[in-house]
Amino acid sequence: MCNCDKPNINGQFGYKWNDNNEHTRSVHPPETLDDDKILYDLPGRCGGIDSHSYHFTVVERETFGRKTILLLVRHGGGDESFDIGSSQRVYNSGLIEAINNAADDNARYWLSLTLYRSMSQLKIGSIDKERRIWKRAAAEGRLKIRSRKGNKYAEILPEKI
Repeated sequence: MCNCDKPNINGQFGYKWNDNNEHTRSVHPPETLDDDKILYDLPGRCGGIDSHSYHFTVVERETFGRKTILLLVRHGGGDESFDIGSSQRVYNSGLIEAINNAADDNARYWLSLTLYRSMSQLKIGSIDKERRIWKRAAAEGRLKIRSRKGNKYAEILPEKI
């Protein structure tokens, strides 16, 4: 629980945690690649919600001639990244405009946090769904292991009707 007297951004003096001593919480951004173009760097903050442990960086990254916009996240569990669209208008998801049109970096930060939480829940849900499919197939004896050129592959056989 954050004890800051007023909303505080990492890197600013005035951060308090479990004591009344004010200090500065360090800024610890997620790793970027050398060629990444940083669009927004949004360190953790508080203000109604304690979110000091999250740091977001929105970057444009070119891979194989395609420019994509990524939401990079650093939190207590490590670094994550999410593709949020292309910088080419044709393939743009609309999220980029929402981030660009936010009133300020504070609004941009809270929008990024909401976006991160939504995408993270979708990721966890899809992993859980896949896990249930494989567990059920294993319980029903429908897994088949094949070897090709020394590599092993697993596949799920169709259900018997």
